[in-house]
Amino acid sequence: MKTLSLCLCGLVVSFATSGCAIKKIAINKLGDALASGGTSFSAEDDPDLVKDAAPFSLKLMESLLSQSPRHQGLLFATSSGFTQYAYAFVQQEADEMEDQDLAAATALRARARRLYLRARDYGLRGLEVNHPGLGTALRKDQRQAVRVARAADVPLLYWTAASWAAAVSVQKDNPDLIGDLPVVEALMDRALELDERFNAGAIHSFLIPYELSRSGGTGDPIARSRQHFDRAMALCNGQQAGPLVAFAESVCVKRQDRTEFQALLNRALAVEVNAKPEWRLANLVMQRRARWLLDRTDELFLNKNQTNQGDRIMKNSEPFPTPSRARIPGQYFTPFPLTPALSLGERESHSGHLHRKLARRGPSRFLVDQANGGGTFCGPRLVRERQRIFPLPEGAGQGEGERGVRLADARDYSRTRPTTATRVARKPRLIWIAIRLLAALIPAGQLLAAESTLPINLGTIAPRGSSYHQSLLAMGEKWRRATDAKVKLKIFPDGNQGGEADMVRLMRVGTLDAGLLTAVGLSDIERGVVGLQSMPLMFRDLKEFDYVNEKLRPQLEKRLLDKGFVVLFWVDAGWVRYFSKKPMIRPDDLRRMKLFAWAGNEKQVDIMKQAGFNPVPLETGEIVTGLNTGLIDAFCVPPIFSLAGQLDLRAPHMLDLNWAPLVGAAVVRKETWDKIPVSAKASLLAAAVQAGEEIKAKSRRESDESVTAMRRRGLTVHAATPEIAVEWRKAVERVNHRIRGEIVPAEIFDEVQVLLKEYRDARTEKTT
Repeated sequence: MKTLSLCLCGLVVSFATSGCAIKKIAINKLGDALASGGTSFSAEDDPDLVKDAAPFSLKLMESLLSQSPRHQGLLFATSSGFTQYAYAFVQQEADEMEDQDLAAATALRARARRLYLRARDYGLRGLEVNHPGLGTALRKDQRQAVRVARAADVPLLYWTAASWAAAVSVQKDNPDLIGDLPVVEALMDRALELDERFNAGAIHSFLIPYELSRSGGTGDPIARSRQHFDRAMALCNGQQAGPLVAFAESVCVKRQDRTEFQALLNRALAVEVNAKPEWRLANLVMQRRARWLLDRTDELFLNKNQTNQGDRIMKNSEPFPTPSRARIPGQYFTPFPLTPALSLGERESHSGHLHRKLARRGPSRFLVDQANGGGTFCGPRLVRERQRIFPLPEGAGQGEGERGVRLADARDYSRTRPTTATRVARKPRLIWIAIRLLAALIPAGQLLAAESTLPINLGTIAPRGSSYHQSLLAMGEKWRRATDAKVKLKIFPDGNQGGEADMVRLMRVGTLDAGLLTAVGLSDIERGVVGLQSMPLMFRDLKEFDYVNEKLRPQLEKRLLDKGFVVLFWVDAGWVRYFSKKPMIRPDDLRRMKLFAWAGNEKQVDIMKQAGFNPVPLETGEIVTGLNTGLIDAFCVPPIFSLAGQLDLRAPHMLDLNWAPLVGAAVVRKETWDKIPVSAKASLLAAAVQAGEEIKAKSRRESDESVTAMRRRGLTVHAATPEIAVEWRKAVERVNHRIRGEIVPAEIFDEVQVLLKEYRDARTEKTT
């Protein structure tokens, strides 16, 4: 600080007594001092002091850059400084206050994004000092452009990429920024290639979460992340908390591995911050985040007894929303686990807990627990409780093998011969019946009032920070206020609870209470919902779709209610479109191509073949590989997912034809909904409907913006003239008789046709 003071004094004297040349020299000298003075902050043991002091330093450097705009040291220091300040003191504060003040947290995240973008711009300027035109070249061919960088450029490569990626991730609702992800990857990969040891493994730490969603990455993304984690820990000799927090927050949460999550964060807290003074501030900041994450463990993990799920990770990513169970790789579409597999010891622990609950309720039947080898009192309520905690995969038999617990239907227990203990325990049966009757007479509102909160766990494959997630958070905040904090909506984004089929199954057994699902997930509950999505070229514009959706909605909502689910709101994300490696305009063009089809949907594949196309069944995670190897030439997805998955870089042609809308809805289990006081339901539904309208408006806008963003990076959009549209409709009409009944229930298919005719006739009358 003494050196800095002397420099400032010298600068004042220089301004007063010298000309421009001397003034420039003085500025550069001060810039050199500021650029090399980062160790005073990095060794600080008082983060709050740094938080207060950093803005002055950053603004001072900016003012000097206005006088010496090509000072590379200042550009580096400003880029790294703004990035670190935004993360440690803006984004972290936003995360911490989200549960108490969502509006303030949202405003802070917007500020963090602006600071990250400012840091990115300084980083790009610093790179262009030695490599003029690099910024423009990165937009054209990023992999080739970064080849000019050398080892001396690694610090700027790292901080430019880190700030850019942070700007994308803090609020994932900007298609232009999402479209920049290939540039981020190119910068960071080049830095890794030039100096993997930079800053004791900082590049590897960055790549721990990034590998989970790298587009076109080979092998298991979890394994790639773990390799970077191991290397980062080796390079810092285990003396940095950052890699531990990064792996816990990204990989462990994705795997829903609570045990490793807590172990890693506790290791981060155990790091000795004074062992390496130059890492002291960074370690203190990351330890603060580790404590915050540990406090939020129950918010991040659905089941309190989840354990290592490594062997059950799905290696393909799943986007939100998707026209199928297929998964699209992309920055925000991360791997997800299947249902947790509990160890025998954990099951025994739960078994004791359930038996204590049973003792309070009164036993009714006897079950032989094959795992524990003893008699266990069990009744239908206990069966449901055990099924909630130990859910079986769909289609699994009653015997669970090594999982050990026979989760039979309650009818099986009624046929089991009671033991002496059971008969003795049934003596107070009338008392329990009376208690249950009394409970049934108490209004739901009074039951809820007796509890501190009613948690409603909602799962979705929508990415954290996306417009979908932001609207759900706002809905949850309104629910909290409307019920005086008695209803708490807990959102599990990123597909952490599995794909949509997994989430539907978890809702059925009561592990999840609600879900934001696409029509595909909803069709696992009620098949009729696909009538809004699986009828190609049926709707000419979104006004037609809105009309049919509004008319059909009561029928679909009743069907879902009959299956035990209440609809909170409906959404759509605009149209899905065809993308191809070569121009594809007419049906005959597509017939000459190999077309991606979702693996496992045999009916769809058969119908496509009947229409004369050449479907290639694949998992969605294989789209990139299929395009790279020539296995497929075309695919049909929403524009936002082609952008996020960088698919348009491999298939740079899009047909501007409204193929089908992408439909979804938020649903909640009726059993959960019935626990909410009647007086509060209207307010909660109103907030939900508003969230649905926000999501729909944002999604449609983002779809159009995604096309614009892809055009900027080389996408060619081919217009479909009315004559070409007629050709496509004729191709679809040849197989409509099979879509009706085999894909879409016949009565729903016919109802859509009737409603469309009704709408079009009315519109014709208005124009005549």
